[in-house]
Order: sequence, then C-alpha cells, then structure tokens
Amino acid sequence: MEVRLAKPEETKQVQNLWNYCFYEEPQYLQWVFGSRYRAENTVVAVEKEQVTGALQLVLSALRLHDKIETCYYIAGVSVLAQSRGKGVASAMMAFAEQVAAERGVSILLLVPALGGYYERFGYVHCTSKEEYVFPVSLAAGYRFNGTTKCVEDATQILPIYETYAGYWDVSIARTQRDMEQIVQCFSAECHGGAYVFYQKCEAVSYLIYHVTPQEINVPECAYKNEAGAHAILQFLGSHSMQTEKVRLRLAPGDPLYTELYQTGVQRIVTPSYMAKKIGCTPVETFDYLGIDAGKRMELLGRQAGNQNNIYINLPQWY
Repeated sequence: MEVRLAKPEETKQVQNLWNYCFYEEPQYLQWVFGSRYRAENTVVAVEKEQVTGALQLVLSALRLHDKIETCYYIAGVSVLAQSRGKGVASAMMAFAEQVAAERGVSILLLVPALGGYYERFGYVHCTSKEEYVFPVSLAAGYRFNGTTKCVEDATQILPIYETYAGYWDVSIARTQRDMEQIVQCFSAECHGGAYVFYQKCEAVSYLIYHVTPQEINVPECAYKNEAGAHAILQFLGSHSMQTEKVRLRLAPGDPLYTELYQTGVQRIVTPSYMAKKIGCTPVETFDYLGIDAGKRMELLGRQAGNQNNIYINLPQWY
C-alpha cells in the first residue's frame, strides 16, 4: 500500500469512493468535485493502481481569542470495504499530519462519523452540535418587521457571521470566499438556498437551508439582534404548508434556545467537532485552544452562560 497525495488523473476514483461511502445527491457531488476538490490537498491510499482510501485537507482558519491561526479540516475519510481493517485510515491520518506539519499548519479539525475512533490519534472533542426539532407550526407566531431577500452576495452576510461568531472565544475565521462557497454548497442541494433579512436597510440575520416534504433543515443561521432571530423563526413558520417539522442547528449555548424551550421541541446535543494540535497531548490541545477559559456571552439581552466550546457550524464538506 502506498500513501501519498493524489494525482489529478485519480480524481474520478476519489469521487467514486466518496459517493460509495457517503451516498451524496448527484448535484452536491458534482459541485464538490467541480469547484472544491484539489488533488494537491487529497491524501490517498493506493494498492495496485487502485485508490482504496482517501481524505481531503480543506484549508481553513481559527480565531483563537485575539489571533488567527491556519488549520486544516479533514473531510471525507473513506476506505473501500475490502480494504477496511488493514490500517488504511490510520496510515492516511498519519500522512495528513505529516503534510500539514510540512506546510506549517499545526491545528487539525474533523467531524467523526462514529465516536471512539479518532481519539486514538490524539483528537479531542471540542464542541457539540445542538439541534432543535419541532413542528413547523410552532414558529408560525413570530413576526418580523422587515424585508427578506435571497443571498446574492457574500458581502451581505459575512458581517452578520462575524458579529455572531464574535460572542465565542474560539470560532472559525471566514473570508468572503468562504461564505460564497458555503452558500453555493447548499444551493447545489435539492430545494436549498440562503436568505438574508433586513431591518431598516441593515442586514440583521441570515439562514442557509434545504427543505423536503418531511422537514426544513437549517444547518446554519446567524443574527445580530432579537429582530434578526425572530426573522429566522418567522421564515421557518412560513413553511407550515410545505413541510412538517424544523431541524434547526444552533451554536453551543445560543440563547435562541430560550425562544424554543417549550412543549413539542426536541433538543438534541451530540459531540461534534474534534481537534488536534500536532505534536501535543490531548490535554495540551485543550490548553492551547483555551477551551477551559470560555467567556460569558450576552446576546438578545440574556445571559447564555459560560461558553467553553468552539463555535463551528459548517456544512459537511467545508
């Protein structure tokens, strides 16, 4: 088995492997490998000229308190069924660390499909995913005195994200290009898109969503004030004739949960992102990220409690 960076001519094999493991919608898969995929950022395991394993290194950045640090998000770790149990994933993870270190990147992030695996490589859980599932009718009573528009330009929503993420000690630092890619990601999925909400010509909130007959799924939303939060809820309530329920993802400790704390709302909290500081122990990774420090977040005039998680709310590929 050879583990190395992918060659451009191996792109189709990597795409087929991704599809085999993750069952993506054709539109989404086409978008990923048409605009996001880079062979030079893809680690592959090869046996007899066949790609049997692959993972992606997606360049990103963390805002650690008052500084910005480059990191890699490891996405799409996949291995063919007949090659599993042979150390393929372990070899690719080790090579990914080597590549990152050679490029001067010392922080790695990932989202585990299953718990209990990546801990062996020194990764630690650094944030949770909080989802609220409720009948869409529960959002029908919210009102917003403003206007709603489709997101046409990332400059409309980047300032909202920066305000929102600023309430956490550690967050993903994004550029305008990052926001454009995220919007494009969900626009590539069936019945997906992004909306921005204005109050007196000021953009106060946005959401990214896709909708099915069963639910409207919101993997990311952000807002500047209470009016912006209510705009999001009103938008969700407007789908009461189209779908049955809402699945709304919020950053850990988001005070919007107080709006939703009522009968009929299911709160689901699961471990989400894991992180590793290359060359450090798990305890040293925690200390480096400052996860134990936290700070008190005030939003909408409510105390949300001490925050001790990284805020990460990203689509699966990003």
